[in-house]
Amino acid sequence: MSRCVRCGRPLRSPSSIRRGAGPACAKLLLRQVGVEGRIPRGWSASSDEWVQRLLVAGDQVDVPVSTHGQSSNTGVAASQPVRITATDAKRLMIGAGVPARHRELLLSGLPHVTREYRFSNGGEELETLRTRRVVGWLFRVEDVERAIAEYKANPDMARQWDEQIRQERAAERARRAEERAREEEAARAAEEERRRDHRELERANAKIAKLEERLQELENERNRELTEDEFEAFLRSMEQWANSGGREDEVSTIRTQLHTLRESTHWLERKIEYLAHRYAAEQVEMYRQALATMLG
Repeated sequence: MSRCVRCGRPLRSPSSIRRGAGPACAKLLLRQVGVEGRIPRGWSASSDEWVQRLLVAGDQVDVPVSTHGQSSNTGVAASQPVRITATDAKRLMIGAGVPARHRELLLSGLPHVTREYRFSNGGEELETLRTRRVVGWLFRVEDVERAIAEYKANPDMARQWDEQIRQERAAERARRAEERAREEEAARAAEEERRRDHRELERANAKIAKLEERLQELENERNRELTEDEFEAFLRSMEQWANSGGREDEVSTIRTQLHTLRESTHWLERKIEYLAHRYAAEQVEMYRQALATMLG
């Protein structure tokens, strides 16, 4: 008859016989090697390297927990490895009255084993190999109990930890206050820039209106001259252009300024509408410099 590798009791269920341990013992063994939750499908205690190491090491204590059927032939005494997970260690601290704020500090000073558990399910019913890895800390029960006893016997330790916690919380509050101050400053700067963009957009639209009005006047005047005497007006315009050294006349200058202003207002509107539009911000800055040179 098959027996459990942990407690030695007879196994009757086919799934327990295949695993080599009952459901309760299988979960306890897996917990000792860092695996929490349900029993992995296809897992076997006899083929698990870490479980075999724990069973051979001899670090075991009696634990009266088992769901196997009662039997007069008890066989090997129920036992379990002494290394426990951080969750179980905290349960011991809760039972001893250790405050929640001190449990992590108490655990951080204990010697522990970082264990990496790998489980590969290579059952015949699966076509692919699936691997699961869990990393956790394991503590000796004796170390946890000794640390709890030292903690309760040394009130100064609790006071020192409370002072450490107060300092850490004060530093965290100062850091968060500094972050809030930076965020508020950035928000104020963004609001000021947005207002400046609005003022600049209003000035540009007003300038565009004036230039369009002036351009319309010049074009009307030129059209009247061309209507009166087209050829002579053309000759006069060419003579004026030649005498100016090839410089643009007022109409061409106004058209260039209008084009630049319209492009500037376009990108200003995009920047105001989409605050995170970096390309729009770059275009606005470029046209701002061009207008400063062009309009003086």
